[in-house]
Amino acid sequence: IVVDSSKHTSELLIFNKDWIGVKNNSISSDGRAVFNSFIKHGFSKKAALNAWKNHYIRALPLRHKYIPTSNLLIVRYEDLVLNTQAELGKICEWTGIEFDEKMLNFSATPHHNVNGNDIRFIKTSKLVLDEKWRRQLSKEDLAYFDKFGGKLNESFGYAVE
Repeated sequence: IVVDSSKHTSELLIFNKDWIGVKNNSISSDGRAVFNSFIKHGFSKKAALNAWKNHYIRALPLRHKYIPTSNLLIVRYEDLVLNTQAELGKICEWTGIEFDEKMLNFSATPHHNVNGNDIRFIKTSKLVLDEKWRRQLSKEDLAYFDKFGGKLNESFGYAVE
């Protein structure tokens, strides 16, 4: 089993074209969290929203066009954090891997991450829900996001608040 954590649809399509049976499991996050992160890194509201929104506007149609529905699974980050065992069980069933509770203890077994996010340096397996966006985004920021990105965010199951 090879896990590719790249976020580039073009790479995904290359793998899917050349390898039979490639499955794509994507983890989505509430767009407001991504929007907030980009703003914290100095992006304007428009650039922050477009960084998140444009990825999905390009990626989703390509995924649905070139990847059979049975080989595509989108898991929400928040669901993975709040109900790790059930979500991991769903991923295992989808990939044909037997679930083992040892999988819940990421830090206890050898693993080999190349690049990727900082989880590879964490010494614990505890996932923590990060919802800083709820405190850090102003009402104006939220209204802007909802006006221009709310519909796409809702398509992933995130409610407008």
